[in-house]
Amino acid sequence: MPYKDPQKEHERSLRYYAEHREKIKERARKWRAENLERAKERCRRYYYNHRDEILAYQRKRRKHYAFLQRKRIEELKSKYIKEKGGKCEICGYNDCIAALCFHHLNRESKEKEHESQLNDFDLSKVQLLCLNCHAEIHYRASQK
Repeated sequence: MPYKDPQKEHERSLRYYAEHREKIKERARKWRAENLERAKERCRRYYYNHRDEILAYQRKRRKHYAFLQRKRIEELKSKYIKEKGGKCEICGYNDCIAALCFHHLNRESKEKEHESQLNDFDLSKVQLLCLNCHAEIHYRASQK
């Protein structure tokens, strides 16, 4: 018999679910297989009624994922900068890590470094430069 107290009823339903989890899941799978169209309609209706919450959650997850990717890339960049000496190879600038970049020595054979290839970044093919020196090199190359 169900409890009149909502807290006790909730605890009872949690205990029941814990004890009969596999049986409940199997019954749900069987119902879904037999009533596929009704299940799809139920999902559509749920999405329609909770659309704003679902979209807000998805935005939050995308934002968090982007944050983790930026953090990972920044960590790899700082690691590679330390391996290359930590300063511009032309002028010696080393005040801000954001103002340092990698210049590919051979532009023709330059391969786009994809995120999956960042761990295998070949430091012998690049020069560590500050943004000013990097811009000057590209400006001189475009003038030729």
